Amino acid sequence: MISIHNSNFDNISFNSPSWRFRYSLLAKRNHQPIISIVTPFYNTGEIFNQTAQSVLNQSLQQFEWLIVNDGSTDPNALRILEEYRHKDDRIRVMDHPQNLGLSAARNTGVREAR
Repeated sequence: MISIHNSNFDNISFNSPSWRFRYSLLAKRNHQPIISIVTPFYNTGEIFNQTAQSVLNQSLQQFEWLIVNDGSTDPNALRILEEYRHKDDRIRVMDHPQNLGLSAARNTGVREAR
């Protein structure tokens, strides 16, 4: 039980099928994203798959995910990025020709957000 004196949210599942169903209905009514997620990417390895899993498994599915490749040169990182470039229509990848830093990558993502 939830009370103002004991905020235990363990018994509430926001990841339940009913919540996902409600969010999916909302997403079908209006195709505009409610939120934009901006992720800078620079020579990120396999750990990026954990980030992607977290983003794609959110209960709110009406999002756009902007991944800003900040001039990555590592072949493995570029392979991983290429997989996500074509994985989902909500994912957009932008490329900087060279590494410009986290701030520039974030600013690019914010500028391109719908």
